[in-house]
Amino acid sequence: MIELLSEKISTEEDAEFFIKSVKETKGIKCTRCGSNRQGYDINSKRWRCKDCNRAQALVSETVMHATQLPCLYWLKVIYCFAVTPDTMRIKIVKEEIEPDADDHRVWEMIQKIRSMISAYVDGNKQLFSKKKFAVEVKNRYPQFNKYYEDELKFKILIREKEDWEKFTTLLDICMASRPPFKHQKYNSKLGPAE
Repeated sequence: MIELLSEKISTEEDAEFFIKSVKETKGIKCTRCGSNRQGYDINSKRWRCKDCNRAQALVSETVMHATQLPCLYWLKVIYCFAVTPDTMRIKIVKEEIEPDADDHRVWEMIQKIRSMISAYVDGNKQLFSKKKFAVEVKNRYPQFNKYYEDELKFKILIREKEDWEKFTTLLDICMASRPPFKHQKYNSKLGPAE
């Protein structure tokens, strides 16, 4: 499944360069002063604002932020997520990428990607309000919660695209400012929801 990705991005350095180029294409803005005058330090893997000197990490403001996982691993999971026609499962990551992967860590990655997709679907309600999305998702999977439904709506939207285009479409969403991830059974700071 990930052969096409492996042909183009095979090392951690390739993955970092790829993410850097995607972010620079979108434009880097300082999170403090809003300046777009940034210099990249290859050693620290950070952009530094030329106006206020604030540093910004390579994966900040993305789904990969604060995870300590290699960029290549994230790209492989995002690729698998994009090209899997049905909902993404831990089993797929274990079969395609790493058989010994920690289930909880993989589940958390998948949920973070789902939350990004859900934010994208919410931000494009007019596009996803078409009857075909609701009917196909509800008829096939009536038991799914909103994150799963949004994942399936997104996959219906991209299903006619080639695998690389599916990947880059999902990567664009994952590279956008990330919404806070909240587990459904827990609120953000207080532990179990009351």
